[in-house]
Amino acid sequence: PISIIDYFLNFEAPKSLVTQLKSQNLATKVEIGPWSHSYGSIFFIDVALTEKGYNNTNQVILQIAKHLNSLKANNLPKKFYHRVRKTKELDFRFAESQSFFDEASGLAKSMWIYPEESIVRSMSTLDKQFDPVTLQQFINQLDINKAHITIVGPNVPVNAKTKQWGVEYSIGTFTDQQIQEWSKAKGHNNTSLADNPYLPENFDQLYSSCDQEPCKIDDSIITYWHLQDKSYKKPKAALNINLKNKTIVTNAKEAVLAKVLNTYLSSLLAYKSDFSSLLTEAGFSAQINVGKKG
Repeated sequence: PISIIDYFLNFEAPKSLVTQLKSQNLATKVEIGPWSHSYGSIFFIDVALTEKGYNNTNQVILQIAKHLNSLKANNLPKKFYHRVRKTKELDFRFAESQSFFDEASGLAKSMWIYPEESIVRSMSTLDKQFDPVTLQQFINQLDINKAHITIVGPNVPVNAKTKQWGVEYSIGTFTDQQIQEWSKAKGHNNTSLADNPYLPENFDQLYSSCDQEPCKIDDSIITYWHLQDKSYKKPKAALNINLKNKTIVTNAKEAVLAKVLNTYLSSLLAYKSDFSSLLTEAGFSAQINVGKKG
């Protein structure tokens, strides 16, 4: 259930929580998900506020309350379960290879938190059945009125210090009027889910004629080489493009401008749209770097 709720709140649909906070210039980044420990689990919503959002924290909390209330009022359709199961199967079948130390550390931590018999099978059997009753029980526990809300930033009124590090803080409560406003807040019924044509329907990897030696591929724009890696069966492709420019290192001004351009282009690549969200969900990632040659 947590996986389905986590996916629903994180998915950047037009009326989703993440999209609403960003479009209203209240936040630059939103992270949502569960944090598990031996004594239980905590569901967190971490919002990186803009200046506008920091000055209007009640509006940010109100947006969160609207989406949680909408989630309770509108049962999540089964299609979210199918999408989560497909993405989890993709991650499980084609997981990144990691070192023996990291593998052992991860298993040791999991065995400390969870029952031993559930560690290995949990990844493959956790989402085999759709249980709307249990899902709704989990959703009903997400009550903004029972939340622990922490605001970190400049000019926050403080009245105490921690003994260990001397960090200043204050503890307070919200007004009854604010709590009632959150309880009655109504949001959009945003349980629509666009199809993702980039998620595979068949997980069998097909080998091409390039599985023994590199293949040269030409088109009207670019020429590149392709070699399929069969040693670890992950259907992954990487495209590296080098743009060489002799003016990059001619003087300090050009070097700084190159860094600025690199930062701008990186922000464009990181921007989440309806299209890029579907690509990210299917495992696509991109990055751009500037070096001495361009």
